[in-house]
Amino acid sequence: MKKLLSTLSILTLSSTATFGVVSCKTTQNKPKNPNNDENPNNVNPDSTTPVNPHAEQQNKLKSLTKQLQELQKELEFNQKLLDEINTEINQNNPTTTFSLLSTSKPTEVDTNQKNNELRMLLTNITQLKQQNDNGGDKYIKLVLAERQLKELLDNLEPYLENEELVNQINQLNQDINHLVDELSNLNLQIQRVQQELQAKIQQLQQIQQQINTKISQAKEVFAKYVNKVWDDEIASDTWAGWTYQDIFNRLKEKGKQYTFFNHLTSTLSNSQSKPIVGTNNNKTFDIKYKNNNQFKLELKFKKVWPEKQNAQYRNDECIEIGYDENGKIKQFNTETKFVPTHLPKFITSLEGAFRANKNSEIKGIEKWNTSNVTNMSKMFIYSYNFNQDISKWNTSNVTDMSEMFEMSKNFNQNINTKKVTREDGSTYIAWNTSNVVDMSGMFYEAKSFNQDISNWNVSNVTDMSGMFFAALAFNRPLNNWNTSNVTNMNSMFKNARKFNQPLNKWDTSNVTRMWRMFADAKSFNQPLNTWNTSNVTDMKEMFQRAKPFNQPLSNWNTENVTDMSFMFSRAEEFNQDISKWDVSQVINSDFFSSDSNSNWKTEHKPKFN
Repeated sequence: MKKLLSTLSILTLSSTATFGVVSCKTTQNKPKNPNNDENPNNVNPDSTTPVNPHAEQQNKLKSLTKQLQELQKELEFNQKLLDEINTEINQNNPTTTFSLLSTSKPTEVDTNQKNNELRMLLTNITQLKQQNDNGGDKYIKLVLAERQLKELLDNLEPYLENEELVNQINQLNQDINHLVDELSNLNLQIQRVQQELQAKIQQLQQIQQQINTKISQAKEVFAKYVNKVWDDEIASDTWAGWTYQDIFNRLKEKGKQYTFFNHLTSTLSNSQSKPIVGTNNNKTFDIKYKNNNQFKLELKFKKVWPEKQNAQYRNDECIEIGYDENGKIKQFNTETKFVPTHLPKFITSLEGAFRANKNSEIKGIEKWNTSNVTNMSKMFIYSYNFNQDISKWNTSNVTDMSEMFEMSKNFNQNINTKKVTREDGSTYIAWNTSNVVDMSGMFYEAKSFNQDISNWNVSNVTDMSGMFFAALAFNRPLNNWNTSNVTNMNSMFKNARKFNQPLNKWDTSNVTRMWRMFADAKSFNQPLNTWNTSNVTDMKEMFQRAKPFNQPLSNWNTENVTDMSFMFSRAEEFNQDISKWDVSQVINSDFFSSDSNSNWKTEHKPKFN
């Protein structure tokens, strides 16, 4: 029995030292502590249920776990954001200037390894939390067992000879030892995982700092691109007639070559849907990237132009360009010799700008940025002396060039399509005509013009009527032009006295009007038999007085032609067999071949009704 008492005393002391449980040697009549100053067992004296001393560790573990998960979520979001902006920036400008955004990016292997480590750690934490919860139950069992043991010790004397009781005490002793071992191991595991969590959090915080640095670098690049487009296109050229929504749409449109401009966002209130009024230059405009505050920019207006204004002059110099409320430039005085080098970006129409100007040069226009201009119709009409270098103009948005150089009798400058390099190293295509629809009368009586324009993209042009009418000097290759959308070629080469270039590759399948096309073309004699003329309705005076022309035309489909009057009148050389032409729809064939080649046999001519 003494051995048993000794064992119980040692057990009690061990559990007290390890977990702070109550000593088994407390006397029965010991008074309660009213102030609860000492409660080494962490047991509520007024409750039969003990308090779990691991609650603080458990809460700390949960807090660390939550911190880790939130940090991981923030890292994933920022890494994704960084990847997106980095990809878009490098797509648009994959130069070494911004290589710092990608050089230290973690490899896929590194990223996967870190993610796997984190997943394993979170799994261990989940398991440990379950063990910790169970540990609380085990602790309660331990305290209750200790209480039971204490009660047995306090009342041991009457039962010292009770063998059954001794066996119970021995079993209880074993249970307590087992619980003490389990709780001790659990405590060590909690401490170890807490250390791992703290180390992992520190590691993730370092990664977060690196990502934040890269995001700052990406923001600098993002801001550089946005500010460049803003400064180039809007800041100094804001028109009072625009709304903030117009400006935002314009910013996205002008920056569309950079893919991240598609993700720009801006909070626009109802008041911002109204036109900008006045000339307050302190207005600002806020934008974000994907509504992310980390990529927020405040853009400042430099100048807000009035909705319309008249031109101002000092002798032969225009010092302030005039324009109307529709963005159309006001015609300059005919004596104007100098103009501002800056053309406001909101001016889209230059129609008739220098009509009948008397000078050979108009200083300033050679530096105009015409990238926003859509209309150049009649721009230099009747400017007889004009002959200035405008080879660097950006005409990429122009749709109307009709009568642009009409009667500009001295104009003979290089306006072929070519690449131009700006001072900052960027490039653009000058005289890009890919959007032009109307070229009618463009060089009408431009008697000196004889420049190569074979690179022009005319694929969208529908009207070429009178384009080279009386362009007396012009004789340049045009055979590679895509004329598939042209419908009107009336008088195109009428009186183009020197023109004699191949045109057999032209697609004329949509042309309906060829009236006077080669009339008075005194040099032209090129094959045209491959032309598709199935939709042509008017061939009136087409080869009238085209003296040298004598090419086969037997393959032409003329089934829809209604007017062939004067078609070969005074075409002195023509004598080809076109007797198989379908002229069933021809209404007017008057003077079809009057005063033509006397050797042209009647049987080789069409048989009109």
